[in-house]
Amino acid sequence: MVKNFKNWGGKRMKNIFEIEKLFKARKFDIILKDCEKYFEKIDNYAKLLRTHKITEPEEIKKVLTVLSGYQMTLEPILGLASAYEKTREENTYDELRIEATKNEQKFVDAVADRQASISAQEDRKVKNIFQSYRDSCKTGISSAQSILGYEKVKIQAKVGIDEGDE
Repeated sequence: MVKNFKNWGGKRMKNIFEIEKLFKARKFDIILKDCEKYFEKIDNYAKLLRTHKITEPEEIKKVLTVLSGYQMTLEPILGLASAYEKTREENTYDELRIEATKNEQKFVDAVADRQASISAQEDRKVKNIFQSYRDSCKTGISSAQSILGYEKVKIQAKVGIDEGDE
């Protein structure tokens, strides 16, 4: 079971330092390609939950464990993506301000903000993808917890146990 957490679609999972190098080099295509199978697994769990294909408590516990692991993996990557997006935007803004000052041109804050935002659009797209999958994991975890709670109540009702009797 633990072996599954070491793989991203059959390949060794990159550690956060390797992923950071890819963010720094703006190799978003490689980052996303490396995570593609991982994202597909999250999508598969979403489909299973959405279509009520997972109903047994042991299956639901597995979903909780797996999605929790996925979320824990996505959080640091999302942190990197957010940091690189913000840094790119701030650096572009500062470069534009310095360039305007150096060339004795009028600096227009709104124009610089827009250009800085445009410069970080790919960073933002990648950040949003990771954020979406992290959020999907959170939703799946919450749904699985609710299902488990409901199944517990059903089992207790069958055997005649009140919650206060536990």
